[in-house]
Amino acid sequence: MATMTLNATPRDVGRKGPSRRLRAQGQIPAVLYGHGIESETVSVSQAEFSRLLRHRSGTMIIDLKLDGGAHEGLLTVIREIQRDPVTGDVLHLDLQRISLKEKIHVQVPLHILGVAPGVKEEGGILEYPVRHLEVKCFPNRIPERIDVDVSSLHIGHSIHVRDLVLDRAELEVVSEPEMVVVTVSAPRLLKTEAELAAEAAAAVAAEEGAVAEGGAEGAAEGEEGKKGEEKKGDEKHEKKGEERKGRERSREKE
Repeated sequence: MATMTLNATPRDVGRKGPSRRLRAQGQIPAVLYGHGIESETVSVSQAEFSRLLRHRSGTMIIDLKLDGGAHEGLLTVIREIQRDPVTGDVLHLDLQRISLKEKIHVQVPLHILGVAPGVKEEGGILEYPVRHLEVKCFPNRIPERIDVDVSSLHIGHSIHVRDLVLDRAELEVVSEPEMVVVTVSAPRLLKTEAELAAEAAAAVAAEEGAVAEGGAEGAAEGEEGKKGEEKKGDEKHEKKGEERKGRERSREKE
């Protein structure tokens, strides 16, 4: 792994005011710690650090040149980069000193190789829930990336951490062996034959239920209509009888 050089300058610890002034001057506040040295506050050039990031690939070893400090040529790695959530500008750095004789805990990016037949031929979706693998190794043995070959994956198949081809003598894997690295899943809109059959059966049952309910309601309405007609007929018959009796009483009086 290549080593990049970065110049740093000691700075006084202060509140937000001094840090803001440093940023206004094109500097990034940073803290240096680890491996037998006390924490030290420094600043680095924004322009120089941006150039370094453009060449960064995974974990990078930085040869930190600290002007006027007690240490010269410190080997460090970036532990954290704090950015402005709106502009993306780097606000602060955490740098950790390392030794080439001791293993360190780092994250190595995963790189997908090949085309999965589950995607190309079967219409599946390639998903990779993790983008880095956590390992422990010597600083000068940190790989730039870990290749993951997906050329044999079909729908429903996955590659786990335990399946990765690694030099286990060089890399001590920290990530869980059962963790899924990449998988090919079925399209979300694609339904199985069983699901389609179940939906069709439910639709038929619902239609039959609606027909049966409509028939029952029609029969009930017909019965009520018949009773209404019979009632109207009785009332009409009674009215005619009363009219006839009225005419007969009128004749008797005459």
